[in-house]
Amino acid sequence: MILYSNGAEYYSLSNSAYTKEQTNQIKYNTSQLLKAREKSLAAELLDKIPFEIKTA
Repeated sequence: MILYSNGAEYYSLSNSAYTKEQTNQIKYNTSQLLKAREKSLAAELLDKIPFEIKTA
């Protein structure tokens, strides 16, 4: 995927920034932080919605 900004600049998103295991750990840690901050709905959505962290 290529994203354009200001007409002349562009960013390419092609590779995963982390392994599957690292991404799962990041998601888990983030979910725990959200729950500690009483943001249960956000933590629930984080767990349900699949995504990858890409390099840019």
